[in-house]
Amino acid sequence: MSAARTNVKNYKVMQQAVNIRNWARLCITVLIALVTVSSFAGASVEVDGSLVRASNVARGESTQELIVLVNRGSEPAAVHLYLEDYHYELGQNYYYEAGTTERSNAAWIELPGSVVTIPPGERVVVPIRITVPDDPNLSGSYWTVLMVQPLQAEELEVADQQADEITLRIRNVFRYGIQIITNVAGSGTPSLVFENPRVIRDAETNALTFEVSVRNTGDLWINPQLWIDLYGAAGARVGRYEEGRARRLLPGTSVISRITLPAVEAGQYTALLVANDDTSEDVFGVQYRLEVPGR
Repeated sequence: MSAARTNVKNYKVMQQAVNIRNWARLCITVLIALVTVSSFAGASVEVDGSLVRASNVARGESTQELIVLVNRGSEPAAVHLYLEDYHYELGQNYYYEAGTTERSNAAWIELPGSVVTIPPGERVVVPIRITVPDDPNLSGSYWTVLMVQPLQAEELEVADQQADEITLRIRNVFRYGIQIITNVAGSGTPSLVFENPRVIRDAETNALTFEVSVRNTGDLWINPQLWIDLYGAAGARVGRYEEGRARRLLPGTSVISRITLPAVEAGQYTALLVANDDTSEDVFGVQYRLEVPGR
């Protein structure tokens, strides 16, 4: 395979290989909290329990997820439940009308209603039923976002109004965004592509940061942890350096990964970048040659 060269601030990064190996599939349903606090008018609504829930759903079959809403306030709380499609690209989040994106599962989700009222100090269990169509063309991961939003989204009260002065009391409200991912059992394969690699040196600490965009071009969700094994020109291992957290990648989405490297001496190095999902049998990697100049 021919090498792709990227020059950034005199740091040469050359890609030499792309894939290490693929293994088994993992099919799960995931709920991700995008915002974790919701409060208004003496009520305080929270989503209780695990925000990541796993299940395998075969074509033509159904599953149920239970969303537990807790009102820790002193007044009744009414929340609005609705769906939105969701996509993220290199740190940017995008929301769309439910059922309009290619991999939306909004049409598969049955809500018990659009409004739920929670008495003060109580909890309410909201059952969410997900039915996968019996369609042989379905493969991999599909998702949407369940929004849990107070009906009293914002309250403005004019406390005092004069000719040149208006005093307002503002009560802000935050909503939950619960991402519901359905993976069709026994189908789909993740595939990672590494794009736009570059090395950045911190002017004060002299530390190096390796930055790369990671995109899932497959049709199945993956949750990889990234690390770099760094080797000197003679082949001696300098060390292993990890990103620090796994990055969930749905089909067609991408993230920017950053790994801090040590302030190594000037010279040529080989970097093996590995993306490994411990919950499945998927490992991807790419090898780069790094040329680090003197300070």
